[in-house]
Amino acid sequence: MSDSDLGGLRSLRSLVNVVLAVSSVIVVLGAIAGVVSYRAMVDNREQLADELDPAVQWAARLHAAISDQQSGIRGYSFTADPDFAEPWTSGRERSDQAFERLRTHLEGRPTLLAEVDEVEARLTDWQEGFAQAAVARAEQGQQTSAEDFAVGREELAEIRTMLRDLEADLNELRAEQRIGLDDASARLALVLLVVLAALIALVLAVWFGLRQAVLGPVDQMVDDAQRIAGGDLDHVPAKVGLRELAELGRSLDEVREALVAQLREVERREADLARSNAELEQFAYVASHDLQEPLRKVASFCQMLERRYKGQLDERADTYISFAVDGATRMQDLINDLLAFSRVGRTTERFEQVDLDGVLAAALRNLSSAIEDSGAEVHHGPLPTIVGDRTLLVALFQNLIGNGIKFRGADAPSIEVTSADLGEEVEVRVADNGIGIPEEYRDRIFVIFQRLHGREEYPGTGIGLSLCRKIVEFHGGRIDVVDDDDRDTGTTIRFTLRKDLSLQAADGPQKAITT
Repeated sequence: MSDSDLGGLRSLRSLVNVVLAVSSVIVVLGAIAGVVSYRAMVDNREQLADELDPAVQWAARLHAAISDQQSGIRGYSFTADPDFAEPWTSGRERSDQAFERLRTHLEGRPTLLAEVDEVEARLTDWQEGFAQAAVARAEQGQQTSAEDFAVGREELAEIRTMLRDLEADLNELRAEQRIGLDDASARLALVLLVVLAALIALVLAVWFGLRQAVLGPVDQMVDDAQRIAGGDLDHVPAKVGLRELAELGRSLDEVREALVAQLREVERREADLARSNAELEQFAYVASHDLQEPLRKVASFCQMLERRYKGQLDERADTYISFAVDGATRMQDLINDLLAFSRVGRTTERFEQVDLDGVLAAALRNLSSAIEDSGAEVHHGPLPTIVGDRTLLVALFQNLIGNGIKFRGADAPSIEVTSADLGEEVEVRVADNGIGIPEEYRDRIFVIFQRLHGREEYPGTGIGLSLCRKIVEFHGGRIDVVDDDDRDTGTTIRFTLRKDLSLQAADGPQKAITT
């Protein structure tokens, strides 16, 4: 997918920005509507609790105070008893207080205040006209006539009617405020429900959108990556909708193309290696047949010359013949060792369950003459069973034990073979009491043709330990020389072997052995 193709795709970042913008709008609008509804609810509640409910209560108290004034005037007019004057006096005080409180609670409501003023004016006229005249006559010992009482009662009845109208207006307004409070509460609840529903809808939309735009493509990309990792390098990753995921898919495709290119290069190199191995095998065939035949003839005729003419020629001729025989023999040994070294690691077709006890027994049989001539003693414990090439493992033990016999000191060789189980590997140690190996030479001894001693001291081609290392590595292990605290002299060779080489690929390359 090209950059121009990616430019036309919606990005995940823009999708997230849209979701955040919509969420912000919903939250802001919901907050504004909620604040407005809450403010209306608070205003209605305050008007009810702080104004109208107290006004209704004070109107009722005013009604009671007027009734007390009327009963006090009537009793005092007929009896002139000062005790009957107390309701009149206290009623006037309570009515004055009620008017004052009504004006306080109805401040800002001119219509209701006008009604309060009218009631107060008519009550004041009644008090100053009829009531005070009745009190004055009672104080002079005179009674108020029935006609005057009738007039005063009618005036007070009109005042009560006006007061009831005021109470009716207050109750009506109070009911309206109650309805307003209920409406504001309902609007607030509705706003909360709408905001909640909008958020739920947004969450569901985001969830479905993520499944369609993100999770689905990601699952597809994971499947593509698994198929490519499984070896299907011809599989082209699917194109997905979002720009970021499309870029990731393009990167995955680039990795696939790089892997394909590397695979082609590896296949080419493997073909070159196979061709080179074929040439080496052809060379080995030539070396084992065509080269050894002339060497055998040279060695044979030189030996015949040595047997027939030894002592008949001068001493120099005998020396030359001896050199020729020794050179041809060493060349044969060297070719045979090189052929054995080249054959190690070619194929695992000969791998089988191998009992290392049997391998050690076979190696000791092959070394029986050297063991008998040197008086060597070989001690060993039980050895495990592994999967490997029996012939190569026999050569491994034979070389290591043979070195312990060859490089012996003044005492008769004593060789000990032990093993330890390391889980997926076994560790084997071959320890002798020979001349030992200086620490600075311990890495060199496993290099092909490396010798620490001259041929006059110790015979051999210098290929034995390098062959041992190649056999051990072919079986997935490592080999080295270690210090043995239980021995003052000699050499201890330690190597590991995999129990089952099928586990080697999963575990990766072998780690070096550490002491």
